[in-house]
Amino acid sequence: MAPEEIVDRVRDRGEDSMRPGVEADRLAPDRRPDPRSSKFVGYFHLVEACAKAGCPVCYCLRELTARHLDALLTGHVTDPTTRERLAQSWGFCAAHAEVVREVPDAALGVGIVYHELLSQARRWLTQAQRELSLAPARRGWRRLFGRPRPKGPADLRRGGSRCPACVALAAAERSYVETLLTFVEDPELDGAYGRSAGLCLPHLRLALTQARGHPGAAPFVARTLQKVDRLAEELHRFIDKHDHRATASFTEREAQAWTNALGFVAGRPELFGNEIPRPPASGET
Repeated sequence: MAPEEIVDRVRDRGEDSMRPGVEADRLAPDRRPDPRSSKFVGYFHLVEACAKAGCPVCYCLRELTARHLDALLTGHVTDPTTRERLAQSWGFCAAHAEVVREVPDAALGVGIVYHELLSQARRWLTQAQRELSLAPARRGWRRLFGRPRPKGPADLRRGGSRCPACVALAAAERSYVETLLTFVEDPELDGAYGRSAGLCLPHLRLALTQARGHPGAAPFVARTLQKVDRLAEELHRFIDKHDHRATASFTEREAQAWTNALGFVAGRPELFGNEIPRPPASGET
């Protein structure tokens, strides 16, 4: 069966549940009131995330990403607007493509989307082959790599050519940080944050950027400094106990200090990626 026929069959089974552009909304933190209070559900996501390892905002965003990708690839992959946006971005970035591998039942959706991307790549390469055969080598390579991504209707390029999951995560990230700053002195969140590892350094930078004039900025910084000091002390003891004269064994927290330090400084890889220096394609700045 051709991929186009599979798309038609999947569409027939789930047409009623699809809305154009639905994936752009799926990553926004759930802001419906929780029945326990007037606080948003995103607040309670943060409280629960504080009990997990590492940065609670990273954890919330990682869980949100997995839910978004699952909904997109199992329920909305036949929506024309969704598929066009994925074509414009050449699918997912490498980090989110790795997350997709962990999504149950994503294989068919990935197959449908990426079969189209292979056709798109073939058209691009066929055009490049034609240009290289007609133009001088230098001119041909400039034309080939100067605009590697296809052009599309302006209303489908709101996020440029970036991975749609990354574009949507930016709004969710700001919302979670705002929630943390707003409720940092709330007893429930304050207690949960006090027991957590605290925010990673990249999310701390974002929080302090958003915190200008925010009343929660000062108490948030005070609480976070305590966490940095505690991690530094644990790491110091971990180093000291490597001395051949040391007799005490590592505590559990000391043994984890070096990996906790990595996570604190860098954040989660699927959120902050790598910084490999690469020259821009010809024609780009």
